[in-house]
Amino acid sequence: MASRLRFRTLPISRLQMSPVGFVLMSAPARRYLATALCGSGLALLASAPALAQSAAGAASAAGAASREAEQSRLTQPVPEPAPRLALPQLVEPQLRLDAKQKLLIKSVTVAGEQPLGAEETRAVLAPYEGRKLSMAEIYEMADKLTNLYRSKGYLVAKTYVPAQDARSGQLRLKLLVGQFGAVTVRNESLVNDELVKGTIAQALAGEPNIQQSAIERALLLTHDLPGAGVPKATIGAGAAPGSSDFNFAVPPDPRFAGYVMGDNWGAPSTGRERLSAALSVNSPLSSCAINCRRFSGSPAHQTVS
Repeated sequence: MASRLRFRTLPISRLQMSPVGFVLMSAPARRYLATALCGSGLALLASAPALAQSAAGAASAAGAASREAEQSRLTQPVPEPAPRLALPQLVEPQLRLDAKQKLLIKSVTVAGEQPLGAEETRAVLAPYEGRKLSMAEIYEMADKLTNLYRSKGYLVAKTYVPAQDARSGQLRLKLLVGQFGAVTVRNESLVNDELVKGTIAQALAGEPNIQQSAIERALLLTHDLPGAGVPKATIGAGAAPGSSDFNFAVPPDPRFAGYVMGDNWGAPSTGRERLSAALSVNSPLSSCAINCRRFSGSPAHQTVS
């Protein structure tokens, strides 16, 4: 006999909604689900103070760490700004124009010493002649002439636009190449003062204008003195117009230097293992260095030089 399938009709209240549709649930299943949900709710309520306390602790720790980082940042020493380049000072007033005013510039001349010669100067000025120029364009031309000289090693060169009546079309610029003013030496090295000052003076001799090559030569020759560390030069505004003062600071080098070295590159006749050593004393008499003898060779064959 064929079996019959029986279907049971349930009221809508006994159908449970799920994210994917309706699910048919029996009474025991509904009681189990309700018990589980209640238990979960009670567990969440019971753990709420602990969670709140943990969150508050984490927030407090984060706040303390943030305050410590801020305090550390505030207490750190502020780095000193890099010293600005001291340019030669010009006491005469400079040309001023209104923002919209332009001048027809027919020709431009340059006053002051021009070590580079007229050809390189004309190459900079020629594109601006025969044009109406604003104040910004006039200063742009002066800056290009300044950059030309600085690129050639004239560290403090500066081009100015002095006050003048340029309505006739004749514009005059003034170039200050920069000359040495007072040169002072702060010697803290092992070398005596006279030798350090003489070395710097000799390196700068014959250079009335401030050039990078002369300053570098003075620094290198001073550093070559036994007992002198790496010197530094600081530029300041000079007393005379167009001049800059220089201060050379010379730190000390270690009094003693030496080394001991071993290797196995020796010849078979004298032994593969080699040992060599050397010792030098910087400026024991404040003016020279003493290099001690060096011995080298294998334990069986040693030479002294």
